Amino acid sequence: MDFSRRTAGVLLPVTSLPGAHPCGGLGQDARRFIDLLAQAGASTWQLLPLGPTRRLDDHSPYSATCSFSLATDLLTPEDIYDVLGLDRTATPSSAAPPSVSTASREADRDRAHHRAQRALDSAWEAARRDPSRMEAMAAFCAREQAWLHDAARFAALSESHDHAPWWTWPRAVRERDPSTLEEVDTNHRESMLRTKFGQFVAHEVWTATRDHAATRGLRIMGDLPIYVHADGPDVWSQPDLFDVDPRGGPTHYAGVPPDAFSSTGQLWRNPTYRWDASAASGHDWWRRRVARHMALFDDLRLDHFRGFSAFWRVSVPAEDATSGRWIQGPGVEFLAPIVDSFGAERFLAEDLGLIDEAVESLRLTLKLPTTRVLQFATEDDDPPRHAPHVWPTRSVAYSGTHDNATLSTWLDELNDDALRELERRVHLAEGSCSRDALLAKVLDSAAALVVLPLPDLLAMRAEGRINRPGVDRGNWTLRLTDAQIQAALVDGLAPALSQCGRRSELHDQ
Repeated sequence: MDFSRRTAGVLLPVTSLPGAHPCGGLGQDARRFIDLLAQAGASTWQLLPLGPTRRLDDHSPYSATCSFSLATDLLTPEDIYDVLGLDRTATPSSAAPPSVSTASREADRDRAHHRAQRALDSAWEAARRDPSRMEAMAAFCAREQAWLHDAARFAALSESHDHAPWWTWPRAVRERDPSTLEEVDTNHRESMLRTKFGQFVAHEVWTATRDHAATRGLRIMGDLPIYVHADGPDVWSQPDLFDVDPRGGPTHYAGVPPDAFSSTGQLWRNPTYRWDASAASGHDWWRRRVARHMALFDDLRLDHFRGFSAFWRVSVPAEDATSGRWIQGPGVEFLAPIVDSFGAERFLAEDLGLIDEAVESLRLTLKLPTTRVLQFATEDDDPPRHAPHVWPTRSVAYSGTHDNATLSTWLDELNDDALRELERRVHLAEGSCSRDALLAKVLDSAAALVVLPLPDLLAMRAEGRINRPGVDRGNWTLRLTDAQIQAALVDGLAPALSQCGRRSELHDQ
């Protein structure tokens, strides 16, 4: 991120992009969006995590089943065939032909998974007969061996055990007996190769998109969830790093105490870390995890940054997060070498929630930019930390996050007294508070980078909300149309950026 000039970007999940696939795709859909972002003068596209998800978790991107993998359901048949140089018409497949739209009004990741997998299966049969493609795949597998082989093993084992949690598997597999793992590699070779092929194709597609963004002068900001899924290869392969019992699953869950989103807190059901065990290994798994994400994105948001200072740990079993307690996190000794390896300017601390002096001190020591959110201005002490007129230059500022209601909905739900208080806090004249006025305050602020959720640019209400914290079902399904994207970026964002002096130069195609 460049904090020497004032720029702006957009927050939108890949799954929300329009296209013929049941959800937005990593290839052509993303590249069309990048072109419009560049045309509008944006500098940044902020994504949600791109890992594989499950229906059981409402397809939450913050519950990815493998923290190193890319989600292959975000691959369209067109992207798969094109990146491999395959003739679509000569490639047998039971998937719908690329010319046939299977678009959904909402993002449907289950349908997307089935469609993408059928196309990958057909592409695999064609690609495996081509020595040059197999050579490229072999190079990818060798480069990513540290995580990819166990991810492929886990996928094969999960399938063979009817997707039961790994801690219920037979002991020899559960505890990774070396001779048993050799048998797994032999007996499930074909299944593991197909999983690796899917990751290879996803890597190739996403690399092409990253390269395209670079030619258009656009930076892509990824999102690194602090926690990982309990039932996945990360925890199965290194259970000593997590609060889990290999015979019974997680012993402690992560979450947050009661807050503005929920009176009972949030229970995330991700296992917390054993930071002492991580330190004993030199934090090797974490270093590899961050390096993987830094290779995928230009910049990286550190989700739940306060968890590196102190984290909320809830003993299992628990119905909610009220019984948790704060546990000391790894702090600067853990983060400083990682930040120094890549540069503080490539990280964003998501320092939202209960931010005390220890969290602020950690961020300042690391010289990381801070996160500011307009919608939290009414919840601050006076003077408000989240009011636009006090935002520092070295900050990334938002009208709202993926967890907030849209700006229009938020305004609709404020009573008259709350509106007057908001106007006072953000320095608006009485009776002048509106979506447009608030967006202008955000864009006119001193924050070097402003990121606006795309639904806020469209004045969307409930239909534009991405996630409702504490609600287990019905999230992450936002899907936009081509007309909405055009209206938000070309008709809405472009003139606004010109007016407030945040427009980035358009790079030639």
